[in-house]
Amino acid sequence: MNPIPRWTFRLPKERRVGARRPAVANGVAHVMFMYDRGDFVNSTLFALDLASGAERWSRAIEHIGNEPVLADGILYWSSFEGSIRALDPDGRTRWESAHAKASIGVPVLGDGGRLFVSEIAGGAADTWCLDRATGRLLWRFRHGGHTYRLCYADGRLYHTSVSGGEPAAPLRSALYSLDAADGRVTWSAPDRDYLFNPIVLEGQLYVCSSRRLFVLDAARGRRLAEIELGKTNATHVLAPASLPDQPVTWEDNVGQGSDFVTAFSTRTVKRFFGGKGRELIRAWRVEEPRRLCEAPVTLSGDRLIYLTHDGTLCTLAHATGERLSEVPLKSGPSEFGGIAVSDAGLLVAHGRTAFAFDDR
Repeated sequence: MNPIPRWTFRLPKERRVGARRPAVANGVAHVMFMYDRGDFVNSTLFALDLASGAERWSRAIEHIGNEPVLADGILYWSSFEGSIRALDPDGRTRWESAHAKASIGVPVLGDGGRLFVSEIAGGAADTWCLDRATGRLLWRFRHGGHTYRLCYADGRLYHTSVSGGEPAAPLRSALYSLDAADGRVTWSAPDRDYLFNPIVLEGQLYVCSSRRLFVLDAARGRRLAEIELGKTNATHVLAPASLPDQPVTWEDNVGQGSDFVTAFSTRTVKRFFGGKGRELIRAWRVEEPRRLCEAPVTLSGDRLIYLTHDGTLCTLAHATGERLSEVPLKSGPSEFGGIAVSDAGLLVAHGRTAFAFDDR
């Protein structure tokens, strides 16, 4: 990666600025910043020319926004005010959903013009399926608790739900597989621990709890393999950099020490009484005391890349975890930021600044 950015864009004046993961499509970079405004948090979404960094348009809301999601030229932007907006390429509102009763997470795209979004945090209860063209509600699933990032694959929606965890309300945690057409539960799997973001790789579903990494048959929910992860108070996020034979996790210790990036190898093994199964083995583990803003993503040339709280871009060899390079952004400390990879290179947002790099 060329360490000299093609351009930078900086949000001036605002206080305590943080960024979300950008989105890139059709020559436009979409970058969202959140910042203090009075006694609350506002957010502004910018559309920037990918070649020059020049601003094309911006939209602001009086709440905490999520990262934008793009499909077929339309941008979907959700926020903690419980709303989701569909924006045309010029930034005009195509539709806006009715407000939920709780914060909502990042939308997930599905086939057949569907959009999935789930309520999160306190008071969360429902997952919605919306028509992407109109915002019309197609179905609603009552999960009854906080959810992490959703996953869509092969006509199914996978997500976790957790509630309780206090003396008066015992912990209730489960992984659900829903038929994306109507929201019907095709299978569910309870667990005694928190469950985080599921991902599907070649028909197998990977999900972490606070203690273990599991592999399941995505179609039926049958458990194929598992491995201990260690600490019980960490959030274990499966990374977009994961491969079918090498899932990658980010151990987020939420200020209680270093974060870790860990890769696992998977292999087929013969069972004692016949048949075949799957086995997980830890391949490598990298400690990151500067902590990560988000899970690692994939670069060309068998590399992973992640962004640290102090604004350093770190690349690792996917196969071995060897540190290959570090690029300081000089953006100042911030726990919020993200990376988008496109054919045009790398777009990074951290603190109050966005950077466009060539991937060389």
